[in-house]
Amino acid sequence: LHSPALVPILQFKWTHHTASLFRSELYVYMAFVCLTTVTTLSLTMEDMTHIEITPLDGEWDGFRFMQVAVMFGLQIITLTYIYRQAILLVMERSHALRSLWTWFAIIQILLVEVLVAMYFVSSSKVTVAASLLSLVTWSRLLFYMRAHRATGALVRMIVEILKDMKFFMLILFVILL
Repeated sequence: LHSPALVPILQFKWTHHTASLFRSELYVYMAFVCLTTVTTLSLTMEDMTHIEITPLDGEWDGFRFMQVAVMFGLQIITLTYIYRQAILLVMERSHALRSLWTWFAIIQILLVEVLVAMYFVSSSKVTVAASLLSLVTWSRLLFYMRAHRATGALVRMIVEILKDMKFFMLILFVILL
């Protein structure tokens, strides 16, 4: 990829085709990050102790309506991610499953679905699901940082360090259990 003959071709493709697509995906993902953060904050606020989550047929106040609207937004964006991941898995098969970013996306999709289900059945553990979703969502933001010259090498270094630590983390996890 660093061949003198390929660099101008790749630069042309990036500036004329891929950069605008990448930016549009980044903007959608930033909206997703904002929705996830708002959801997590609204579900973990200390003031939530006096707000009782009622079934959907109960009385709706402004706060409840905002939470349901944010959940709806999360579901819409998640449906687009499900579509994209399905296409990626069909096209790339085993290569996609070896990618850390694919696993982050799959975990994120599952956590959104779990969060929405737990919210509408009024589970007491909905804050745990929201917190995990927020953690995965902010971690997946590193995927978009790879495209920038200033952060790309740092993200690559973090991923390689995590790959090298997988056996240590496994042993640590077993010991802590």
